[in-house]
Amino acid sequence: MEQDTGILIKQINDVLVSNMNNDLKSKGLTLSQVRFLSYLNKSPVPVPFKELESHFHVSQPTVVGIINRLLEKGFISISLDEKDRRVKKAAITTTGKTECEYGEKRRIETEEFLVRRLTTEQKQQLNSLLKAVYDNLINS
Repeated sequence: MEQDTGILIKQINDVLVSNMNNDLKSKGLTLSQVRFLSYLNKSPVPVPFKELESHFHVSQPTVVGIINRLLEKGFISISLDEKDRRVKKAAITTTGKTECEYGEKRRIETEEFLVRRLTTEQKQQLNSLLKAVYDNLINS
């Protein structure tokens, strides 16, 4: 019996997230935290919380929860915007960069494992189709 596409995508995501979280547990990280660290690592300036909400399509409480856990671990620092002191910004620390490198390495290895039996053309097709599905969802 053919499986519902949405369920299959969810099952793939669940296995990937579970495997990554188990892998990152020794570093005290989750995949969500690695994604935040990676985004902060690529930014030359501190990133406003609102930008994180927008980029990751998550709520303000979710951003605050992830940020607080990263802050507790010393992986990021928080500052206030000079022009509007109500705006909080996050920046990665040196320790955070080290953990980010490990997490990114593991994320890339996991993604390579995911598509290891696909040809280059199949990988491109898969990415193209997944982008089209995503675009359908956010532009409906």
